[in-house]
Amino acid sequence: MAEAVLDKKASEKSGYALIKPSPEAEQAFCQLRDNIFYSLPANEDQRGRVIGLTSALNGEGKTATAVNLGASLAEAGKKVVVIETDMRHPDISQKLDVSAAPGLSDFLVHNDKNLAIIKHSGIHDNLFVIPAGNVSQNPTKLLCSARMDMLLKMLSKQFEYVIVDLPAICADSTAAAVSQIVEGMLFVVREGYSSKREVADAVAELKEADVKILGFVMNGLNLIK
Repeated sequence: MAEAVLDKKASEKSGYALIKPSPEAEQAFCQLRDNIFYSLPANEDQRGRVIGLTSALNGEGKTATAVNLGASLAEAGKKVVVIETDMRHPDISQKLDVSAAPGLSDFLVHNDKNLAIIKHSGIHDNLFVIPAGNVSQNPTKLLCSARMDMLLKMLSKQFEYVIVDLPAICADSTAAAVSQIVEGMLFVVREGYSSKREVADAVAELKEADVKILGFVMNGLNLIK
């Protein structure tokens, strides 16, 4: 069986300051984390919980939300990995200053058990990331593959929480197509960005795919008035 090999070289410089939440937003992430604990408590068989994040459109802060939720879980003593599956618009490597490749696509394409795809986040000792990797022409096919299923099962044995940063619904059919690989979905909405119709259509598509929606995360709110 293939293994996901940890890249032991931690990031010396982090771009996390660009997406680090304010103290007020950090409290909101703590509340979101506590809601996750309530909605998806620890498995009796000790397998990690697999949570997806998506949005209606690109640019709603989905990846930043995934990373900050991961950081909040890590602060609570949980071992967490964030997987970037948006192979058409990858940016987690820039946000965290980790090497973009090898990454998820490389692991799914190549039968190489020695690929160091798990990177230190540079944020917390308990938080790791898997970048999207080299650009793929058919990401949906890769994400629906048996190798992806194998990877998630493997990661759920190594980590307490696996956060899957999925593409936006209206921009890519991937999120709905691979929705069955996650136990629950968080839907990210940026205030004043996507329309009510776009959000409603995206949510309807998820429900049609029988996705368990854990809740909604509102980005871009002015918490101090």
